[in-house]
Amino acid sequence: MKKTLLISLLALTSFAYAQTDLSVYYGYQFGSKTYDYYGTFRIHSAANYGAILEFGVRPDLMIQLQYMGSQTYGTLEPPYGVSTHLRSDIGINYYQVGMIRPFPVNQKLEAFGSFSLGATQFAFQEDAYNDEWRFSLTLGLGAKIWLSDKIGLRLQSRLLVPVTWAGLGFYCGTGGCGTSANAGSTMISGDVSGGLVFRLK
Repeated sequence: MKKTLLISLLALTSFAYAQTDLSVYYGYQFGSKTYDYYGTFRIHSAANYGAILEFGVRPDLMIQLQYMGSQTYGTLEPPYGVSTHLRSDIGINYYQVGMIRPFPVNQKLEAFGSFSLGATQFAFQEDAYNDEWRFSLTLGLGAKIWLSDKIGLRLQSRLLVPVTWAGLGFYCGTGGCGTSANAGSTMISGDVSGGLVFRLK
C-alpha cells in the first residue's frame, strides 16, 4: 500500500515540471556491520532495485525522489568466542528526497552528482523483532547515456549512510551558553547499479 501511494505521488508530481526523468535500476548493495554489547551485527551484501524520479527546477539542478529496496539477511555474532550465530532475514527500504546536479559532456553523455536525505526501514521478517527506522543520507556519482531523445542508460554508484547514533548537548561557561549536535553511522555501505532512464517530458 505504501509503495502504491509513493508511486502515485511521484507520477502526479512529474506533471508540474518541464523536464522529468524516470529511472528504474537493478544493482548490488554492499554489506555493513556494527558493534554493540551483544556482539557484531552484520548485514550481508545482496542485490537491490529501485526507481528514481527527477524533475528540473533550473537548467543545472533537478529535484530527486527515490525508492530503493533490498532483500538480505543479518547475523549477530556474540562476543567472547561464542560459536552460536543468530540469523534474521531483513528487507531494507530507502525513501529519499534530494537533488541531482547534471554535468553535460556532449549530446549523448551526461555525468551527474547526487545527494539525498530521508529514512531507511530495516524490516525484520521474524515476528520476534520489531522494524527499525533510521534517518539516512546518500551521496552518488553516475552518468546517463542517451540512446535517443527519450531513452537512455543510467549507471551510478552511491554511498549509503543510515544514521545509527545522534546526540544533543547543552553547555555554559565564562563566554556564555550554547548547544551542540552530532550524528554518525557505524553501518556505512554503498551500491553500484545500472538501469534505464526515460525522459517523460
